[in-house]
Amino acid sequence: MRRLVIVDDEYFFRQGLKQLIPWGEYGLSICGEAKNGREALELIDALKPDAMLLDINMPVMGGLQLLSALRERGDRLQVILLTGYGEFEYAQQALRLGALDYLLKPVTADDLAAAARKLQLALYGHAHDAAGRTAAHTLSDRAKAYVQAHYAESTLSERAIAGALFVNPSHLSAAFRKATGETLNQYIVTLRMRRAQQLMEEGNGVILVIAEQVGFEDANYFGKCFKRFTGLTPRQYMNRKQS
Repeated sequence: MRRLVIVDDEYFFRQGLKQLIPWGEYGLSICGEAKNGREALELIDALKPDAMLLDINMPVMGGLQLLSALRERGDRLQVILLTGYGEFEYAQQALRLGALDYLLKPVTADDLAAAARKLQLALYGHAHDAAGRTAAHTLSDRAKAYVQAHYAESTLSERAIAGALFVNPSHLSAAFRKATGETLNQYIVTLRMRRAQQLMEEGNGVILVIAEQVGFEDANYFGKCFKRFTGLTPRQYMNRKQS
């Protein structure tokens, strides 16, 4: 559950916001409230909330001043502004400071629910995306390790790797592309071709043997893949290295 604070100088308005929608359904929990920006700064330091409903026009320290102070110190909590008629210029300024959206007073349940959905997407969506990227990189690293250990096997394939890693082949394919920007099959071919180049440079001059050592049963197909990868046939590549 993400934590939300309400900052507004009107007590009954704050209580109304707390009751207007079921915050928990949006993954949000109201953890505190303040009546001006100065109180809010202390509250934020103490509670470390993820989001804030912030009134623009308040005594002691207004919403814009508070938001500016938070951004100056690097605090990136998500903010929904609360503004009255005639304050649109201030609302636009706050949006430039990174506020997510603004609500015009008096706030309706529908408007508040829409704002809560935006907060939910901003808070949980970012976390979900980050987790997804981490999972994709972890899976792609496991796939790479498997390929590096089994590239010499002619039966190596995306489906075989997925089976070894106990994941769905389509999920593995999507995760690998997301993490690396290339397909798993492209990675396999690249690794095999680079290993073949290494073997040639080490003095192994038998193309059929090299092909088998990098997972190709068909030397002709190996030659086509090699030329597509390097621009040279295996024999041309070895001759160039020897000259």
